[in-house]
Amino acid sequence: MINIAYLGGKYAAEYSLAESIRAAGGKITFLIDGSNFSNQFTIGCYAGDNDIVTVPDKDLAEYLKTECIDLVIHRYYMESPVMHYWSYDAAKEAGIPLIRYAQETDIGDNRSCIGENYDALMYAHDTKYFTDCHRTSEKPFFFYPYGVGPMERITGTEKNVSVGMLGRRRGLDSRNINIKAFANAVIEAGEIMHVYGGRQWESIKTLDNVVVNDEYCVHRSTDVINRHKITINAETNQGEQFAYSHKLWQSLGCGVPVITWHKDGLENLFGNHDENLIMVRKYEEATAWIRRLLDDETLLNKMSQTAHDYVHDRLDWWKRLEPILNSIL
Repeated sequence: MINIAYLGGKYAAEYSLAESIRAAGGKITFLIDGSNFSNQFTIGCYAGDNDIVTVPDKDLAEYLKTECIDLVIHRYYMESPVMHYWSYDAAKEAGIPLIRYAQETDIGDNRSCIGENYDALMYAHDTKYFTDCHRTSEKPFFFYPYGVGPMERITGTEKNVSVGMLGRRRGLDSRNINIKAFANAVIEAGEIMHVYGGRQWESIKTLDNVVVNDEYCVHRSTDVINRHKITINAETNQGEQFAYSHKLWQSLGCGVPVITWHKDGLENLFGNHDENLIMVRKYEEATAWIRRLLDDETLLNKMSQTAHDYVHDRLDWWKRLEPILNSIL
């Protein structure tokens, strides 16, 4: 079975991706390069992760050969590899292909496809920039959005939180405006909104209906999400169409209905409007949906199961990665 070396960091999406690959019998190891940036993956929540291995750039080619790696996937942030700046050279020396994974983008991104240091490129957001790159590049391009796996599941945990907003607040004006508007929608529904991340939420704690909880490690995300009846997704890049948050997959994969701001292309991933994912164009619609779901347990449970089954059937990481790898290897 496939043996993958994954570069560029291990974040929430990577935890889920790894479980999906391993459930299919594959192996994946996350390599960091020992730089100051990489130190974040050795402490705190990462301290017990035995699938994170430090391999300096100069030793990467030898590691790939010694460990019989079949393929390198390198997660980039736009045009930056973040770690292992010479990964393509190392992969060529080891005689194996390298896929650049453009997993994050930003408003006005026109840099993620820069360079020729990859054998194929996977992109997680179907924005015009990526589709234009896809059309003009001579190298293989694959649309590979976020996914779900065994990590996202219905656990049967008691649902003692009616409405929650996952993720960090971050210091972005567009996101903060979005957060406060959704918080007001929850107020209008007569509910309390739970957020996670401690001190980073100081600016929103003044709202009467916001409960600030401590930040949680990714290992706990499945249990935390399953405590919710509904989650709200506050997009970071609200104005960037066809670019979406990983939190949509996390919640739906755990069978928790999600309310999010409408974006072009969401129906292509999650089906018809309001069938699996609740997409609103006005915040008043969010208020109405919160009340409708909390007042109708049958509808809430039906939407929960339908969404869970849909994303696990159509958006499993490995099911979509396997044909990509078969075309490259």
